[in-house]
Amino acid sequence: TAAQSKTAKNLFLDGLLYAGSAESVEAAAELLSTKKISEESALFWYLDLNFVKHVSRGSLTSLLPLLSGDKVPYQAYLGIGSVAGKFCLQHPQLCETSPEYKQLLARLAAPLAGG
Repeated sequence: TAAQSKTAKNLFLDGLLYAGSAESVEAAAELLSTKKISEESALFWYLDLNFVKHVSRGSLTSLLPLLSGDKVPYQAYLGIGSVAGKFCLQHPQLCETSPEYKQLLARLAAPLAGG
């Protein structure tokens, strides 16, 4: 039925970030950037990025579009900043040299620099 289908979809979406994988970050970023998640739910999703356990360079790249635009919610900065921090903890050798990390860090810092 339609109600069961909607319930199943909601359960899947609720659990996506709790899977904790780099791929789940990429999938969530795609859903967020294409506005397939309601604005209200998106705010919680940004905060749920804190629960991600594994981060890859692809994860960082997938999050970049979410920091573009005039009205980026502060929850996005908190959650995406957490992902960036986990990347450095998991990949210390790539932390300062990865172009993906450098791009993400520049986007995170832009509001502080007035840009």
